[in-house]
Amino acid sequence: ISDAHEIVVIDPQTLKVTKTIPTPELKDNHPLQYDPAFHALYVVGENGMLSVYSPTGKRLHEMRYPTRVDQCDLDVTRSLLACGRGKITLVKLGASAKPTIVAQIDVAPGMKTLAVDQKTGDIWVVWSDNRAHGAAFVQRFTYRK
Repeated sequence: ISDAHEIVVIDPQTLKVTKTIPTPELKDNHPLQYDPAFHALYVVGENGMLSVYSPTGKRLHEMRYPTRVDQCDLDVTRSLLACGRGKITLVKLGASAKPTIVAQIDVAPGMKTLAVDQKTGDIWVVWSDNRAHGAAFVQRFTYRK
């Protein structure tokens, strides 16, 4: 819940809130990703912070994040979090390690949506308006170590 600085857990059967996790270090938390391999929640605030929480609500890690973020997608195969808004940032994740930025690339203005192909690791980016290319546009990016 972005404006309340919290994450809520909802029971899918009853559609009732079962847990509230405060995120006081984050302002306007936006993208939220769950990593089933590490049992971790990743959330980025518009104030330039990325936090990692356990499903029970314990804050495990936090780091400064270099840009505003509109959307993230988790590459579970490679343990990378891809986030975008004006640039694509890749964050390496680990079970007990603090997240670290491994790559960044500037992209044309207006990009807000991205998704990771879980098989190839390619990052697909969408510009849904005409500011960048004169029309809606999709582009693939590939990360190489």
